[in-house]
Amino acid sequence: HKSASRITERFVGREPVAAADEAGVHRPSLHPTAMASSKMRLVREGFAKVHASVVQGTTALTCVSHKAPARLMPLRTPGANTAGAARVVVSSLGGGLLAGDVIDLDVAVDRGATLHLGTQASTKIYKGAPGAKQTLDASVEADALLVVAPDPVTPFRAATYVQEQALRLAPG
Repeated sequence: HKSASRITERFVGREPVAAADEAGVHRPSLHPTAMASSKMRLVREGFAKVHASVVQGTTALTCVSHKAPARLMPLRTPGANTAGAARVVVSSLGGGLLAGDVIDLDVAVDRGATLHLGTQASTKIYKGAPGAKQTLDASVEADALLVVAPDPVTPFRAATYVQEQALRLAPG
C-alpha cells in the first residue's frame, strides 16, 4: 500500500493554474486541462514579419516569417506585378482570434519599395478573458509606400480586443 501526497490546486475560472502539496510546495499542475491549456498558450503568442525591398527594379519580399496563430500569405496579382509592388495577406488559423491570442506584426519597407498589406477576410474576435491583441510595428523608408488595407474587425458579443499601430515614416 503506497501513501499518496495530497495535492491542492488553485483555479482561475475552471482552469487549474498551480498545485501545492501538503508541505505547501508549489509545482505545475498535473491536471490534463491545465497541461493542454498551457501548451495552447505557447502557440497563441504569434508573430508575423514581412520585409519588402527593391530587387532588380521591382519590389520583392525578402523576409516572410510567421508563427501561429498568425499567418502570412504572399500573393502575386496582375495589378501588383504591373505596379512593381508586392502583396501580402495576413490571416489567422481558424479565421479569427481567440481569448489570449496575441499577434505582433513587424513590417519593413525599404527605399523605393511598395507593399500592400491586407487581410484574407474580416478578423473575427471571439469572446473570453483576457481578450485578444494585435500590434503593427511598421518602418517605411524614403520613397517607399506601405498600404495597410485590412477587412473589418468583427467582434462577437463580450469580446475584448486591443489593436496598436506604430508607424515610422522616413522623410521623403
